[in-house]
Amino acid sequence: MLPPPEAPDISFSAICGDQFASGKHRTVHDVIGHPDVVVKVATHSTYANWHEFFISSALQCRPGPVADIVGEVKSTSASGHYLIMERLPDISNTNTVIRYPSWATDLQRVNFGMTSGGSARLRDFGHSKIGMNLAQSTFAFENNSPSARAHIVPDGHDADYEKLLGSLIRSEQDRTIHEVTGHPDLVVKRCTDSHRANQAELFVFHALQQNDADILDNFGVLACSRSGKYLIMERLSDLPNHWTGSRPQLPVWLKDKSNTCLGMNVAGAVKIRTYKEIDIVDALTHTPVFTRV
Repeated sequence: MLPPPEAPDISFSAICGDQFASGKHRTVHDVIGHPDVVVKVATHSTYANWHEFFISSALQCRPGPVADIVGEVKSTSASGHYLIMERLPDISNTNTVIRYPSWATDLQRVNFGMTSGGSARLRDFGHSKIGMNLAQSTFAFENNSPSARAHIVPDGHDADYEKLLGSLIRSEQDRTIHEVTGHPDLVVKRCTDSHRANQAELFVFHALQQNDADILDNFGVLACSRSGKYLIMERLSDLPNHWTGSRPQLPVWLKDKSNTCLGMNVAGAVKIRTYKEIDIVDALTHTPVFTRV
């Protein structure tokens, strides 16, 4: 039996077999005892693994034309260092028709593989662009997003984030929120087990930022460590009791639309500070599918 999603990394390393392929950010291995799947191991950042996990998990909720042409992720480890996907061997027939969703970006033939039934599927989509599926673009000539404000750890190493960990502000089910030493206008979110919560927020913010989305300014600016264990965000304090001010535009794919997901920055602007729970099924499945040979 394969390890369930977000199981400890050791459960995945124990079945990680021989390497047979590699890319810029990951190596690909056999899975001991499971010849019908492969395991992708992150070599730098875990972002690509989590990106594929979120997309595949959403598509599996609604079988259809898009789900049929995208590789199925079976599981991912708690840190995202390991990701298990169905095995999709190289396409040998040059006449094979390839279909792909509009949000797929790298359409090299090597990124597609064959199912046992003989159809092609996208097997590498760790850096696709789904921002256009989540929100409208502002079509700005220059992106003035202040995202660099949260990038105070340029190399992204966990140890450097740990050094900035200040007093505890509050605890959530899957992470703790702390002050950032020397930066009173920022907070750091530290995952206590699985890194899913931080990676989900990075997944959303990065997608909106790539698209220069019209709702980007409604989200707390953030930066994440390479592993995703630590995430730094602008400090958004609790709204005042009985607050009746205007709320920012909340997208339909954001699950929590209560005031608890909102916070106020030092300038008095209200933003979304918690967006780890998302439902992007409609956003991914209601998309054009293109064909190429």
